Amino acid sequence: VSDAPLRLATALVGDSAEPVHAVSVVPAGAPVLADGLPALAAPTLDRVAPTRALRALVARATPPHGGWSTEVRAGPPALALAAIASERDARLLVVGLGLGRLSAGVERGATLRRIVRHAPVPLLAVAPDADRRPRSAVAGVDFGRTSVAAARAAAALLGECGTLYLVHVRPLPADPDADAPDAVGFPETLDPWFERLTAGLAPAPHLLVRPAVLRGDPAAALLDFAQRVHADVVAVGTQGPVPPGAPYVGHVTGAVLLGARTNVLVVPAG
Repeated sequence: VSDAPLRLATALVGDSAEPVHAVSVVPAGAPVLADGLPALAAPTLDRVAPTRALRALVARATPPHGGWSTEVRAGPPALALAAIASERDARLLVVGLGLGRLSAGVERGATLRRIVRHAPVPLLAVAPDADRRPRSAVAGVDFGRTSVAAARAAAALLGECGTLYLVHVRPLPADPDADAPDAVGFPETLDPWFERLTAGLAPAPHLLVRPAVLRGDPAAALLDFAQRVHADVVAVGTQGPVPPGAPYVGHVTGAVLLGARTNVLVVPAG
């Protein structure tokens, strides 16, 4: 189990009194393997071993006397985390980005995308090597409500200083030889939109906001840009409401989660 979400949560909270609740979700009816402790027999679920393991992990990854609360809950991870976030009126749900890499008889990344699908609050998927508050962020914007919310959440994550890139990705023309505006013409066209968006963010005095317009596949372009500017986080919004029966999020969000090498911030629609 990665302790990166705990390290980053510690960095985000800092010296504030913001409460943090560390959670471990155990699939109901499955054996439990917890930090080197022996497996527990199913279907009887004993929470003692995983609780001890979780508390030990928190103790190693967080400052002494941090006052964090802990909980072990059984059930589907996505539904359990969504329920806990709602019960605690959480402002941010922090999980490991590694959940998107796991493949245990299910589609690659299914667990993480299901969590995003059900999350009632913004979700921060943390890269394994994350250990400090993000200083730069790339927010994918199409100027719709959810992408504006993603940009606002990214600005809040950066805090008082840093660099926020507002990136709009235009699709490549179907016919490369057609008379269509090239990427050079777009920044002038979108300047008023970027100006309104930046004003609406009300960034802190030392937070630098930089707009950019790219061409290509949205997810690939965002990830490539984030790598080139060494961004600490990529922020995206889910693409509108997801049908009630759908287990996953949209293509762009899912592709960013699977392809990212850095932290990913996802803001749910609505």
